[in-house]
Amino acid sequence: MSLKLMIEKSFFSSAFLDAPACQRRVNTRHLGRAQLMLAPVCWILLQLTLAMAAWSKQLPARYFRLLEAGIAQVGKQMDTQPAANLETLAARPGWKRFPQSILAAAVLYAKQHPANAHYRDPKMLSLAIRIGDLLATECEKNHSETCFEEEWDAHMWLEAYRLLVPELGEERRRRWRRSIEAEVAPLVSDAMKRQDFPWYNTPYIGTSPNHFASWAALMLLSGRVFGNKDWENLGARILHRFAAEEQAPDGYWGEHSRSGPTTGYNHITFTQVAFYWEYSKDPAALEALRRATDFHEHFTYPDGTPVETINDRNRYWRVDSWGHFGFSHFPDGRRYAEFLTGFFHGDDLTMDDLGRLAQDALYYHEGPTE
Repeated sequence: MSLKLMIEKSFFSSAFLDAPACQRRVNTRHLGRAQLMLAPVCWILLQLTLAMAAWSKQLPARYFRLLEAGIAQVGKQMDTQPAANLETLAARPGWKRFPQSILAAAVLYAKQHPANAHYRDPKMLSLAIRIGDLLATECEKNHSETCFEEEWDAHMWLEAYRLLVPELGEERRRRWRRSIEAEVAPLVSDAMKRQDFPWYNTPYIGTSPNHFASWAALMLLSGRVFGNKDWENLGARILHRFAAEEQAPDGYWGEHSRSGPTTGYNHITFTQVAFYWEYSKDPAALEALRRATDFHEHFTYPDGTPVETINDRNRYWRVDSWGHFGFSHFPDGRRYAEFLTGFFHGDDLTMDDLGRLAQDALYYHEGPTE
């Protein structure tokens, strides 16, 4: 495979119409035979591009369909095993991140949209509460410092809490909040020590940048939801630096160094910067999202997987569900999000994909595509 082919966009784009052959040869007044042959080719590409622009109205409707199918599997399993604990449910293939499923039920209940048939559906509310109560029970009986293996589970639970808080009642709100805050507090302590390190790369901060950015997003949201300005400001300060200073000019955040990208993990850091923009409207974040959108569009294979030959860590990844809403600020980014979403099917979603697609539906920015 040539380098040119490898880095070419995997879907129709305006790059076709911007090509010198189309611009120069179609517009010339004196067309030779070879040039005349190129004119219909460019016309065909134009029609395909326009057809795709007219056809690309899939999102966020497809997100809601995927959430509906995925959460139905969760509800069915919980009905089949009503006494199952978190360990039992998470033992199913693809269900390791079971806690993240709560956001799918919460978004279906709380997100008003013409494509969401489950808005204010009491069944979705009931299921979200069942999952949240299960998580609270597990955290209350857990004797370690935190309940979850990764901060991402707590973030999805907190997003659900934010959406459902008017429906929870005082006792349940206190219970859920207590468990969620217990997940955040240790991260705050660790983040405060690292916030002014020279670089946000693994050799300096002692953790992966994608995790550090995820800590910051969780701190920002928990601070906003629970009224803790210190947590909110700390998370925002770290994420601003990710957007304004830590990103390479080519649109990626390196894990081990700034010398090269980590194509897969870039989706995770990208998601946290996209989340930061939702709550800050920081122009630096939007500029970083534009650069990262260009990077991912050019380094994705036609089967939706990230290009592995330039990936500095854990090279081979599946199609990514993380952070589509960050792409949706831009017409070409919306089409890229649709391209990626087309590879997901409701009957075989993992729990982390279910949670991330719910976050995509929650924050998606509708608009034209190109």
